[in-house]
Amino acid sequence: MAERPMTQEELMLKLGVPVIDRPPAREARGEDLFISASGRGGEEPPRVDLEPVRIEEEIVGWRVTTAGIEEGISVRKVDAPPLGHDRTVEIAARVPEGEPVLARPFAGEREPVRTMRRRNGRRVIPDYIFGADDRQIYYPLGYPWRCVGILWVRPLPKTLPQLLKRGTAALIGSRTIITAAHMVDWFLWDLFDEAPRIRFTPALYNGASVYELTSLVSHVVGNADHEQGDDVTVMRLFEPLGNTLGSFGVRTYNDDWEDEPYWTKCGYAASFGSFPERQNWFAIQDDDSDGDGWELEYEADSTGGDSGGPVFGWWDGVPCIIGVHSGGEEEAFDTNNVAAGGPFLTNMVEWAWNQWE
Repeated sequence: MAERPMTQEELMLKLGVPVIDRPPAREARGEDLFISASGRGGEEPPRVDLEPVRIEEEIVGWRVTTAGIEEGISVRKVDAPPLGHDRTVEIAARVPEGEPVLARPFAGEREPVRTMRRRNGRRVIPDYIFGADDRQIYYPLGYPWRCVGILWVRPLPKTLPQLLKRGTAALIGSRTIITAAHMVDWFLWDLFDEAPRIRFTPALYNGASVYELTSLVSHVVGNADHEQGDDVTVMRLFEPLGNTLGSFGVRTYNDDWEDEPYWTKCGYAASFGSFPERQNWFAIQDDDSDGDGWELEYEADSTGGDSGGPVFGWWDGVPCIIGVHSGGEEEAFDTNNVAAGGPFLTNMVEWAWNQWE
């Protein structure tokens, strides 16, 4: 039998509730602005001009004007080789040295607006609330809670800049994150001479990162023809945020762990604004083979924006992801929310680690 995750009682006995300070103040600096080289051959720099802003003939500021500039960096798509779908894999977590591991995060201070929303995207899959919404806002201070962040995907900057997609991702390496494959519109590379711009901001709370960190995405690898069970993609960041924040481990799910309340799910649902939310200690009720992956079914609450959020448990006081939230499903008289997991997920992570870490 596979080594099972820790129960809530076992985790609290091992880790307790350590007290940690708020993150240290960082030297204030302007945020970097990245400008795409698309359309200029990668060689010609953009033209940036300054125009004075006057009030009653007095110059009170300067307006930055640009010509033909697109903010962000075009993401590169990577085709992964065939994966060993029957292999079980374990990827080690990066636990920051000298810092406590928090069994539970500090509670947030804002009550969420509990509004049911549907996801808009390539596939419209409902998410469900089961009875009262049991998700709770938390303050993303400390490991591993700071390793979860909000993902912004701008599919077509030039033609439809208003189509900004929102989801959740988590650090699984120094510069590697994991999320849901449906966050990326894979057909754009084939239909348009354009690629999406993607940004990951960890530990976002009330509109800003607690650690003042963010990174653009440089590469994505995933399955364009995914089903719900293999709705997984792995992305490479420009900035090695995991060196500062740490990262989750990753394990292959085993159905010996079914029907036991081992699991936690985190996300940035739109109905909670720019605050992270979590639901702790729920059970995975069933797992079904689907595509090249497994559907992990549960009744943890979810709404739009939770897509790609980590579903994780604890082994010897270390958090490991076993799935990423994909959406909901209806089966006859039953409804569930679903994470994508199984060997497909862990083999993809292993491949990305070999390439990027």
